[in-house]
Amino acid sequence: MAEIYSLIAGILMILVMATYLYKVVTGISTPNTATWVIVLVVMTLNTLTYYTVVGGDLRKVGISVLATLGIIAIFTYSLFKGKFSRIGLIDGIVISLAFVVGFVWRTTGDAVLANLALQIVLLISFLPTARGLVRNEIRDHPLPWTLAVLSYCFQILTVLSGVKGWTWPELVFPILNGIFGNGTVLCIIIWKRRRGNWTSTASS
Repeated sequence: MAEIYSLIAGILMILVMATYLYKVVTGISTPNTATWVIVLVVMTLNTLTYYTVVGGDLRKVGISVLATLGIIAIFTYSLFKGKFSRIGLIDGIVISLAFVVGFVWRTTGDAVLANLALQIVLLISFLPTARGLVRNEIRDHPLPWTLAVLSYCFQILTVLSGVKGWTWPELVFPILNGIFGNGTVLCIIIWKRRRGNWTSTASS
């Protein structure tokens, strides 16, 4: 069953990135600079450390690899097309924290500890997007965030059904950031749309 869950999670993640990129290209979604810069750095480190956390199981780390590749594509397009919001002081501090964790990892060699620390930084990276949505500074669409939550649900099933068993650090990433982080942004988007605080373009 782990193979099936992993496949579904991977397909959903590809849809997440493809859908979000489409929304960015068409102007429906306005990505926040801070979030994507932070996520790009943290997810790259997360993929490298999570590989160790899951004992090199490619089925478990596959979703992280796909997410990182998708983030690179969206970041690159947004960078050249100027679809970013500005970076604030807090955003810069969070980016710095990501590099600090990376330095600590390379210094101590403890990938598990580094990965757990990265989850806190990654979770914080959702704050600029949440704040921007609440303040009507950015626009976003619920579909990719919904698909992301579903993808990580299947990622959790992949971890739990692994033939080699599982450890609790393997679940921190998909639960804390996969479901709670993405889910929080999704709830805010739905709340804003129901209140009718966005223009018709933002709710397309």
